[in-house]
Amino acid sequence: MSEQERKGGNFAVQEESLIRLPLVLQQVLNRLHRAGFSAYAVGGCVRDSLLGRIPKDWDVTTSAKPEEVAAVFSDAKVLPTGIRHGTVTLLTDEMPIEITTFRSEGSYSDHRRPDEVTFLEKPDQDLARRDFTINAMAYHSEEGLLDLFGGRAHLKQKIVCCVGDPIARFREDALRILRAMRFASELDFTIEEKTAKAMTECRNLLSAISPERIYAELVKLLCGVGAGRVLSLYGEVLLPVLPELEPMFDCKQNSPYHDKSVWEHTLWVIDALPGEKVLRLVALFHDMGKPALKTTDKEGIDHFKGHPEQSAHLAEQILRRLRADNATIKEVCHLVRCHDLRFENTDASCRKLLHRLGKEHFSDYLTFRRADTFGQSDRFRAASNQALDLLEERGKRLLAEEDCFSLRDLKLKGEDLLSLGFEGEEIGRMLANLLDQVLDGRLKNQKETLLAAAKEQVKRK
Repeated sequence: MSEQERKGGNFAVQEESLIRLPLVLQQVLNRLHRAGFSAYAVGGCVRDSLLGRIPKDWDVTTSAKPEEVAAVFSDAKVLPTGIRHGTVTLLTDEMPIEITTFRSEGSYSDHRRPDEVTFLEKPDQDLARRDFTINAMAYHSEEGLLDLFGGRAHLKQKIVCCVGDPIARFREDALRILRAMRFASELDFTIEEKTAKAMTECRNLLSAISPERIYAELVKLLCGVGAGRVLSLYGEVLLPVLPELEPMFDCKQNSPYHDKSVWEHTLWVIDALPGEKVLRLVALFHDMGKPALKTTDKEGIDHFKGHPEQSAHLAEQILRRLRADNATIKEVCHLVRCHDLRFENTDASCRKLLHRLGKEHFSDYLTFRRADTFGQSDRFRAASNQALDLLEERGKRLLAEEDCFSLRDLKLKGEDLLSLGFEGEEIGRMLANLLDQVLDGRLKNQKETLLAAAKEQVKRK
């Protein structure tokens, strides 16, 4: 690259201080250069560096073809991870590094991957094929920042903008629609007007994307700092893959506890929670069952009886459709089902709540209930939060005392009942009965006390 080109604005040498290439990556770039090839760090790692973030991955783009990369690094292990599209993965002691040949792309018949690629000698067209300007920058420590499409300016302006024609970009790879929303959420950026309009126009193309890809982007979107705002603006974009959202949009809640629609309330709850996958998914689904169950009494008050169970049912259907892992499905659906459990300011009520929840979910339940309260009208908010504070204090005390919350905690076991003549299903029924009495506080969780209660039951038989 000539000095004149350097001064023409394609390279911004002053940005060098913001980008710290790992030593191993610099060595990879230098080795490719010594072999006569151009090579740059590219994409997300450059974007994150300029934002002052630590990149999770470091990718390289180069004029070297895959077989030439393998030859340059013949003393290392090079995996042909995407060789059809020019990508190999170099395994180093520090980290794997994806190395992709400069390329242009043909048509995208599946709206996901190019049908064919053409390898190139220069990076310009390679950067032009990328999704967003903030991801279309390349860097080398000697040459500086290669920014052909205004990515650095868009970082400063906090804008997500497609490279070139946004409709063309989304038709090439429809997953980019969700990625635009995800980046806007993660980075708390706005989406450029033409890009946003094209997202809506092209949203039906999302149906061509694999469920696993949809789920991965949805989770990242939900966990972002700007999730509520992005979903408020572009929630309808998700309807081709999440049609269950639509009834929530206009479902009003005429209730002393609610001054927002189901959808507005959901977005408030999402933003009030930590950016953690399970909690944010619970927030998205927790009231999804309300629209179908809405009834209005003669005073004009809306009711949604049974909505936690219905919402959990919908959550399971959707998460299975999106191929979420079983552990996440189980935890999300359990918390959705339990999110509206009621309690009183007593030890017995707290024990029953911990029994129903499972003590391992107590902290998440409290966190969610506080967020749920935040999303309601402020009429009862102070009283609700005070009740949750008292519940937390009581629950922590009972947990510290190793109180009884489940059959596992009961001091009497099944084998203890065999000697009293209990057998088969009788054993399970008796243990459940004793547990109920312990949770209620009618019996102490002591083996002798429980045995005595069981013996009394034998006398009545």
